[in-house]
Amino acid sequence: MDFVENNIKYTFEITITEILNFYKKVAGKSITFHDITERKKSEDNIKYLGFHDHLTGLYNRRFFEEELKRLDSQRQLPISIIMGDLNGLQLTNDIFGHLEGDKLLKRTAGILKRVCRSEDILARWGGDEFVLLLPKTSTQCSEEIMDRIIKECKKTSRQKIPASLSLGTATKEEVVRNIQLIAIDAENNMYKNKLAQKESISSSIIFALNQTLFEKSNETKEHADRMHDLSIKLGKSINLPSSQLDELSLLASLHDIGKVGIPETILLKEAG
Repeated sequence: MDFVENNIKYTFEITITEILNFYKKVAGKSITFHDITERKKSEDNIKYLGFHDHLTGLYNRRFFEEELKRLDSQRQLPISIIMGDLNGLQLTNDIFGHLEGDKLLKRTAGILKRVCRSEDILARWGGDEFVLLLPKTSTQCSEEIMDRIIKECKKTSRQKIPASLSLGTATKEEVVRNIQLIAIDAENNMYKNKLAQKESISSSIIFALNQTLFEKSNETKEHADRMHDLSIKLGKSINLPSSQLDELSLLASLHDIGKVGIPETILLKEAG
């Protein structure tokens, strides 16, 4: 039984015991109230953690897979699945630390929540992967949702660490199709998308990191450009192949990137 007092909810367990007289007949009843509020809170918390990701608050993979089975029915068709892979999480963890990586994951979860409809199931699929289950959603509608996600991510382009997702979708339109294969198709399409835009993703992440470096240190864009030009000249002078020149160009762009993870109090400290 629940009881609310001063906007605080209490939960009680009621035990009713019969009282027998000398002749073994019921003479009355004893009612006992046990306050189990804390126990109920603990049970609810355990249940919540069993189906939610502790960092983002989204559903976890276990819950998603249960919902996938439950919603896999004729009346929910077409069912679409969107898979998303967060770009640059490992690089963010390596340079800024896992605390910043966690913040990036939570910001990305927030973006996905804003785009989702109430009937959609949004979950964290893995370390840097998210998944959306969209009942009664066609391929066209699913692609429109992906476009909205991309637009929301682009709004973070001026932030210290912008959010960027590689996305893929697949749709079940016939009841005979295996829903697990639909999820695999969505994941494969996501990886194809990631490969197709790999160069632009890397460029945007490197640009964001360099901008952060220029803002927090005495480093200048002119210095970075000079280092880049000198490195390319050196590479050409020793006849490096184009593939290695590309690697050298990337290294030159990132030669001082380690400073991004150093506190400004140390980085800007005067000598002496």
